[in-house]
Amino acid sequence: MKKGFFSIESLLIFMFVTMLGITVYSVYQFIGTNPSSEDIPDLISAYQNLVEKINADARFSGEIAMQDNTLTLSNAGKGAITYNITGGNMTRTDSVGDIQIIFKGIQMGGFSIYEKTKGLFSLWLIPSDTLGMPFFTSFAVRKGKR
Repeated sequence: MKKGFFSIESLLIFMFVTMLGITVYSVYQFIGTNPSSEDIPDLISAYQNLVEKINADARFSGEIAMQDNTLTLSNAGKGAITYNITGGNMTRTDSVGDIQIIFKGIQMGGFSIYEKTKGLFSLWLIPSDTLGMPFFTSFAVRKGKR
């Protein structure tokens, strides 16, 4: 003896099948759009290369100058080394004038120097790949000291 269009059992079966279908579709969508984990080590090694180069240059530098997205590290004996963020790339120009691209694919980035910490400068980068982790660190000029 039914008193409605659907029985409670058929309604529960319909809800179960619907939820199962939604779950299967969500898993399919997740697997189809999951980023490859091969890009993460490339980004980490690029960050590591960047840190090593700036750290080596800051170790022997004595003065810092900044203008817009350009940072200049000066050493009295070796000249100036310039880091520039433009066009989605970070370039390094040494005292001879050789230009080297040390980081590609930057959405935004910059340098900052604060008055209270004159021997310290900061670098921040946001990669153009939205799944990549941003980067922020600080360096101190040491005038050849360890």
